[in-house]
Amino acid sequence: MRRLVLNNLSWLARFRGFRPTAVMAELGEQDAPAAKRPCMEDEPCEGGEPGSSPETPPPVDKPRPQSPPEDTSRPQPPPEGKPRPQPPPEDTSRSARRKCVLLLSYSGKGYMGMQWNPGVPTIEEDLLAALIKAGAAPEGFDLSKLQFQRCARTDKGVSAARQVVSLKMVCEPGIEERINAHLPPQIRVMGMKRVTKSFNSKNKCTARSYEYLLPTYAFAPYRLTTLKYRIDEDTVTQVQGLLQQYVGTHNFHNFTSGKKFEEPQSKRYMMSFECGEPFQSHGQCGTCAEKKEAEFIPLRVKGQSFMQHQIRKMIGLVIAVVRGYTPGDTIIRAFDKNKIDIPRVPGLGLLLDNVHFDGYNRKFGGDGLHESLDWSDIEDKLQAFKMEHIYRSIIDTEINELSMMQWLGSLQIHDFSSTRNRLQQQEKEQAAVNTDSNPIEKSEQQESASSSNSGDHGGGSTKAGGGGERGREDEMVVGGLDTTVDTCIQSVSSTGEGGGETPGGNGSRTTAGDTSLRPETTAVSSDSQAGDYGNNTS
Repeated sequence: MRRLVLNNLSWLARFRGFRPTAVMAELGEQDAPAAKRPCMEDEPCEGGEPGSSPETPPPVDKPRPQSPPEDTSRPQPPPEGKPRPQPPPEDTSRSARRKCVLLLSYSGKGYMGMQWNPGVPTIEEDLLAALIKAGAAPEGFDLSKLQFQRCARTDKGVSAARQVVSLKMVCEPGIEERINAHLPPQIRVMGMKRVTKSFNSKNKCTARSYEYLLPTYAFAPYRLTTLKYRIDEDTVTQVQGLLQQYVGTHNFHNFTSGKKFEEPQSKRYMMSFECGEPFQSHGQCGTCAEKKEAEFIPLRVKGQSFMQHQIRKMIGLVIAVVRGYTPGDTIIRAFDKNKIDIPRVPGLGLLLDNVHFDGYNRKFGGDGLHESLDWSDIEDKLQAFKMEHIYRSIIDTEINELSMMQWLGSLQIHDFSSTRNRLQQQEKEQAAVNTDSNPIEKSEQQESASSSNSGDHGGGSTKAGGGGERGREDEMVVGGLDTTVDTCIQSVSSTGEGGGETPGGNGSRTTAGDTSLRPETTAVSSDSQAGDYGNNTS
């Protein structure tokens, strides 16, 4: 064992200049050679002169490390005189894309809604094209691969002050400005934030707030339906009371299309429905090139979710109640199983005001890694866009086209109790069938009918659902409203605002039987102007 250690020490001494003498002495080796000392002057030295040191072995060169073999797989530098090839561009379509949300503000005038639809102009079409041009999304992308999702769909002509979309995109400084550079002025990206990988703007949205801006003459009596009308406090209180009937969980199958009473999707939860403060604003008249003043009032509703045309029908029924076309309890009856014909207001004044992510903010907003989806830091910027692009577009279009006034002319063709009348008609038909099977009862009913026809019933045609004096009163109201709306439209076309009292309405009311004031004529004109504002929500 000791000999093996000595051999190893000798090997070390040969290559590294290690001296094993002291180590061998510590091991107690008896035959270890003693350390040589230098010779003195008066002492003879072996193999050398006196005073010289003993011979030391010449130093041995250490082996140098071998360089690795040349890697021929790597590209060699080009010879001198030839241009160096450029590296391929970095692929940002996959590596740099992260889950983000974009806050959008847009005016829906001239668009067929928010959702992308081939062949028609939509908000998403312009947004996706701008994302590609700005380098935020790759060309030839698939919406499913981008995980693109909107928070709420909007109909034709409907605007949005705060719309949120989620997608996987390139998140880098200055990307918002590059996207806005490729968007029209009426569509703006207001903000961008990083979110969790599983975030879905539609599923994570806990509530949505809509606003409807309408002229106050929609609540005016039929003879005062002009741009000069100013709403009073009593009418505002009445409207607020009617709006409160929608708050809570109700079955809104009558306020949409294609939904039955038994379907669970027909039940919706409304958190609040409030009437804002009226204000006056000037609008540009397209026919007379003058600015005309009108009064507008905002109606704000917040709900968990909404169905197709729901908000527009809710407001349409309130207007019908205030103007006296149906009793106040019609709103409560509309939540029942019976089907009711409810008109919907034009989509011009509707806008998506805000979207809420309360659950996401509570869970991830304060974890230190993600941002809360709260845009209060840019509230002034959002309000400025809302007033300049959304409110201004609604006010100018309403004063120029009078879409609400023309829609008011079609209210009289709606039957707010169609199911009840249909059941009554079915009962009469069933009774007629039973009478035909009983000749004696049939003869008695014929005698009763002949005697009743010889009497005086106050005559006159009646509106569907009414009869007698009530029917004649409805007809006179309808005739007066037709004349008022027609006069206001003609007056605005020539002077820029509505005209006052109606011809034929001073003392002598016009009946619906007058062929010059047929409801069908007004309804066709209204439908051609108002149109169908989409097949999506609200």
